[in-house]
Amino acid sequence: MWFKNIHFYKFDGAFRLTAQQLQEALQTRESRGCGQMELTASGWCSPVGQPHSALVHQTNGQLMIAMRREDKILPASLVR
Repeated sequence: MWFKNIHFYKFDGAFRLTAQQLQEALQTRESRGCGQMELTASGWCSPVGQPHSALVHQTNGQLMIAMRREDKILPASLVR
């Protein structure tokens, strides 16, 4: 899997959520496609690239999450 944009963040303080608690929190904003009247849509998706898998991947005490953004591209004829 190749990333178009990737950012790594490290918290200064202790991160107190468990993987399960973070999973439950992210499920409220799961990724979806753009609606009919939306230009963009963003949400959380599986970091391992498998559909319908967990939104949080935990390994060696590290948590990995991924955000997905979809932009609707309008044809030039529609913009004119």
